[in-house]
Amino acid sequence: MKGICAIDAQKDKTFISFGTLKRSRLFFIQEAELDMPSGDCDILTYLKNNAESLNEEIRQKEKELSLKVDKLFLNLPSGEESIDMVYDTIPLKRNKKISSRDISCVRQHLEDISLNWDDHCLHNFIIHYEAGGKIYKEPPIGIKANKLSLKSCLVWIKEKTYREAKDIFDNLERPFAGFIYSGISAFSTPFDRYDTGATRVVLDIGHEMSKYVILSPSGFDFSKGFEFGIKKIIEAMGYRFSLPPLVAEEIFNRYVTFYEVPFHKEISVRNEDSYLHISIQTLNAFVKNYIREGLGVLLNEINRKLAGRKFSIAFIGRLSAKKGFYHFFRELITSGAEIVHCALGASSSFGCMKYGVAPFTRNKHLRQGSFLGRVLEIYKEYF
Repeated sequence: MKGICAIDAQKDKTFISFGTLKRSRLFFIQEAELDMPSGDCDILTYLKNNAESLNEEIRQKEKELSLKVDKLFLNLPSGEESIDMVYDTIPLKRNKKISSRDISCVRQHLEDISLNWDDHCLHNFIIHYEAGGKIYKEPPIGIKANKLSLKSCLVWIKEKTYREAKDIFDNLERPFAGFIYSGISAFSTPFDRYDTGATRVVLDIGHEMSKYVILSPSGFDFSKGFEFGIKKIIEAMGYRFSLPPLVAEEIFNRYVTFYEVPFHKEISVRNEDSYLHISIQTLNAFVKNYIREGLGVLLNEINRKLAGRKFSIAFIGRLSAKKGFYHFFRELITSGAEIVHCALGASSSFGCMKYGVAPFTRNKHLRQGSFLGRVLEIYKEYF
């Protein structure tokens, strides 16, 4: 069975999602969690240090899941990308009806004139098109015009980074299918670009940093990140209850819940020659208050940007796997937003894989029509 995988290297762990395609539809199989931290190194240094171990893990999963991975995507860590909003007008050959081929050509032209020769474009998100004095959200195919304007959000890296990553996987005989920007991986985990309805928001709580992604009529808004995450929660808990870091982490993983717990339940922690007794109810109350304050900063920022507009919001990451989290999260939302439940792994590796096999930047209108129809369209362009 043909398989697909996506790697998400985080500060403290690495996650790999595995899936398979059946009739062009992606089916999620499993997410593997590895004690393989990226630390503070960049993605190329991480790959050079861990490529063999990653390959061995994938090989083991291929045997276990009866897969043969023929596409491998890599989540590009936040901060290693370049993003810019660009706008330009591209003249057409003549006053004519705009075709899908024209759309593809002007998209490529916009990338060519906006990026340097040593840049590698990862994503080209069209915000809108302008043709014949009107603005269109979808490609204005069939509209008569002699020029076409585009407003777009470009995401890119250096070509050298892409080539070196590809060489690493080529040496392992692994088919590297490319980088996916982490903001898009996060958004694609719970949502699809063609979902209809309200503006959509994703909150991604990471190990050290948290971020949000907003998709509104004006396009994508990727936050730079907030210093709030699992590590901060554990550190605060350790300080409050006088716990060593490793003990605090173990207690967080095993005992922290968003459900109500009986007041009499306690944890006994050895402290040198004595034992420290901690009420689980007191522990959880502290953690919930700390998280409420931390998430409040992000939610206030999102509400300020959306200025009262209705939106759907999803939450991804390890925190959302805690029992009772979504009930707790609903109490924090005061704007009447629709909460979308997402339980596909502890990382955005699934979203990386999902977007990789079906990138919504390749507009659905460009894929419509039969093969013969597209050939005839190209023929008419030239003759």
